[in-house]
Amino acid sequence: MNFKESKEILNLIKRSNNILINLHRGPDPDSFSSAFSLYVFVQSLNKDASVLLVKTSELSDYLLQQKYSDLIKFVDYKSFDFNKYDLFISPDSASWQQIANDNEVKIPDLPIVVIDHHSTNERFGKINIIDPSASSCSEMVYKLLVDWKFDIDVELANILLSGIIADTGGFVFSDNPETFILVSQLMGLGANKTEIMSKMFRTRKFETVKYWGICFEKLEFDKEHKFVWVATSYEIENKFKINDSNFATLFSNIIDGTNFGVVMSEDEPKSLKVSFRGRGNFDVSVIAKEFGGGGHKLAAGAKVDGLSFGEAVEKVLAVCRKYAK
Repeated sequence: MNFKESKEILNLIKRSNNILINLHRGPDPDSFSSAFSLYVFVQSLNKDASVLLVKTSELSDYLLQQKYSDLIKFVDYKSFDFNKYDLFISPDSASWQQIANDNEVKIPDLPIVVIDHHSTNERFGKINIIDPSASSCSEMVYKLLVDWKFDIDVELANILLSGIIADTGGFVFSDNPETFILVSQLMGLGANKTEIMSKMFRTRKFETVKYWGICFEKLEFDKEHKFVWVATSYEIENKFKINDSNFATLFSNIIDGTNFGVVMSEDEPKSLKVSFRGRGNFDVSVIAKEFGGGGHKLAAGAKVDGLSFGEAVEKVLAVCRKYAK
């Protein structure tokens, strides 16, 4: 067995009838893949299942093109009725706040199973499987499905592999040999690595590339502290409406003479999304934690709410410079 909790979780699923599975706010492909892999499994047991996403979030162009994206239920957790459900499965979410996106929303009173690979996980479930050594939550879900002896077909293998590829930045952020063994197993089941990587990293709308051009124009190099950064205001974000984190993944951590890159975007007024990407051995997750965020050593994220665009940017830069030393 990959996880000692696997049997307990399976029994809990079998005893349940109406099951909730969540995507975290601002879902990435790993959130999507792990959630819908679990959805496919739960459906195979003839259980009713719903995949929830807080209504203030949007899907990236990549996720909008994926099968099952039309099944996502956008909800307001403040008014959502949990009473008719008997199980909540939470993959790839380090905290309840990352799910509900509202500090006033309390954790629901029903069994919660947390499956996550972030070391910062707050263990808010009845059962918590946390494995920081895993490259992604999709990797963990794959191991669970193996424990449950589930027959993984080509479609599901592709879903799982896409989550692993995304969270490793195309295998840039992971050097765990076990990850590559699992990838080879998924490819053996029919997953198409080349096609996934082409769609994920080498297929973009013209408008996205134009948006990247503005990011390049605004890119700044703090040579003293050895990092690059870019910040785009709500005016720019609202004009282009590009929900895409690949500028951070593809460009912010490739500049010679730097230890990390920071990409900031004001998606809503007084709400700054921040993506950190490290180079070499520089751990950007410690910076993200300063803002209540988290992630991996080489890829992390956070939000800064309640400040004007300029104030939020300066706050992020100040913390970056502190840790850059």
